[in-house]
Amino acid sequence: MMDTHVDERLNTWRKNAEDAGELELAREHEQAWKSVIGLLDEFVEVMGDDEVTLDVFFDVVNTGLDALDFSLLPPSLDQLVVTDMENSRLLNKKVIFAVGINDGVLPMRKQDSGILSDEDRERLNQLGIAVRPSGKQMLSSEEFLAYRLFTLASDKLFISFPNADENGKELSESSYIRRLEAGFPKLVRGLYLSDPSLLTDEEQAMYISAPNASIGYLTAQLQMKKKGYAMSSVWWDAYTFFLSNGQWKGKASRILESLFYQNKAQNISGEAATALFGENVHASVSRMERFYSCHFQHFAQHGLKLEERAHFQLQSVDIGEIFHGAMEWISAELHQRNLEWGELSMEQCIEMAGLAMKYLAPKLQHEILLSTKRLEYIEYKLLNIIIRATRVLNEQAKISQFKPVGLEVDFGLKGDIPPLTLPLNGGRELVLQGRIDRIDEAQKDARTFLRIIDYKSSAHDLPMTEVYYGLALQMLTYLDIVVENSAKLIGKVAEPAGVLYFHMHNPLVNAEKEMTDTELEKELLKSFRMKGLVLDDVLAVSLMDVELEAGKTSTVIPTGLKKDGNFSAHSATATKAEFDTMRQYVRQQYVKAGNKIIDGEVAINPYKLKDRTPCQLCPFRSVCQFDASLASNQYRKLENQNRADVLMKMREEGQE
Repeated sequence: MMDTHVDERLNTWRKNAEDAGELELAREHEQAWKSVIGLLDEFVEVMGDDEVTLDVFFDVVNTGLDALDFSLLPPSLDQLVVTDMENSRLLNKKVIFAVGINDGVLPMRKQDSGILSDEDRERLNQLGIAVRPSGKQMLSSEEFLAYRLFTLASDKLFISFPNADENGKELSESSYIRRLEAGFPKLVRGLYLSDPSLLTDEEQAMYISAPNASIGYLTAQLQMKKKGYAMSSVWWDAYTFFLSNGQWKGKASRILESLFYQNKAQNISGEAATALFGENVHASVSRMERFYSCHFQHFAQHGLKLEERAHFQLQSVDIGEIFHGAMEWISAELHQRNLEWGELSMEQCIEMAGLAMKYLAPKLQHEILLSTKRLEYIEYKLLNIIIRATRVLNEQAKISQFKPVGLEVDFGLKGDIPPLTLPLNGGRELVLQGRIDRIDEAQKDARTFLRIIDYKSSAHDLPMTEVYYGLALQMLTYLDIVVENSAKLIGKVAEPAGVLYFHMHNPLVNAEKEMTDTELEKELLKSFRMKGLVLDDVLAVSLMDVELEAGKTSTVIPTGLKKDGNFSAHSATATKAEFDTMRQYVRQQYVKAGNKIIDGEVAINPYKLKDRTPCQLCPFRSVCQFDASLASNQYRKLENQNRADVLMKMREEGQE
């Protein structure tokens, strides 16, 4: 091959192909020579000095040639390189697009988080210990990187930045853009919108370029046309192109069918509902709240029995189990030691919390709290919360006449209390069952009161709007059940004293001056003030907080007294008649929901109350595919109402 100048000829062909712009052919000529020489080198390495016949040699070479592969990269004259600013210093390109140049990105906003200060970092770097550069070093380096970024392009430089983030919050342009405009006053600014309908016809026509992108814009414009908005004629031209072009007609037709798509769930038959949910509906309170959140969510979880794949990770439900388990364990330990809440020392509170965590941690999700050092630290944080909660509950018990008479009390067919059974259409029944965290009792002047306390890992209240719409039925249902079954539970008839949420957390106290230990404890007790609703009865409230005086606000419950002894305006109280109204209304809500379930209602109808929707944490979004941009998918918008209006509506609907 050397004698016949094969290498020179291939090299000539390669150069001619490059001059003609045929880069792939040029690569073929180059790889052909290298591949054949490599094949012969492998032949020599394998055979060495052994002699072979000409036929064998030809067979081996032919086999090797058949096995050769040529890798042809895309032509190098036209290419797009995507990189970050730090690596951009290695590039020298004709055109550069610098995107996302906002304030806080360039220059980057200084992060104050971290254990080491700038001085610490500089000192450690001087000692030869590699750590992240200090803020000053990063700022000086960033100035150089920005200079390189803006000077790399040989022909054109495009700089862009968004005016708002994905939530609509306004974003500021980078100070570098203002500096560039000051230095180059003839720079031209352009505005590029995701919705081109606000532009002129000529500007909208610029959005019609690549077919894949254009058909997306076309679909959006036709969707707006369906809603009655004007549409530029340029999009009709695009529409005509797609439907007349043989290559794109089929794909465009399928995409444009989305304009008439309706995402609706058809109700199932009564027979199917009975097969899925049973002749009588046995349900928990949270399940019925889920039905009022979204009928389809209830159907997916309790009808189709869909479940998320289990992951070995600590979730909020696990933390709730730890807190509930700890309170139950500590209360049982108090009973075993013949102690009451309010009689514990600080050391005993710490001891019992530690023993409860030691008992519960190995039992939670295959010892997940013991699996890594990070989770062991979370266990330590949870222990501190349990210690703090135990101490606060002990302090609250010292100023309260209410005493626990039941913890983790089950109500149901096999529970400590019978289930709440309500009649449905067709002689069927709704059987409610569940577990109550804590039931407290107090007695005075021949009157007996019962109240419900629920332990929560996050802050909770009892908004009457959510009760009205069936989203917060739990606490009033629990109170209804214990009061109705008070004779069986405590041996006498009792009155409802209220429902309260105890937030289990370990708060920090912010103070402008140094505080004594006593002052600090008082502030901590205030942060544990329970929220909820209590009976509008001075005796009942005085039993919950014996230290409450006229003109003061309770540190235990959400009430306060004016100087004349009446309840203050911010007190969360309800009269006995109002509790009865709510009790009757809640029962009616259960009956309505139960009848809809057995009738097979499975509509995709999530609610929206202020900014909250059940879709935010719903695991079945991929199943229902709810899309608020579709006319067939709209939220049930619930109106936030004041307490007086809600109670009036409850009374009116209760009389129907």
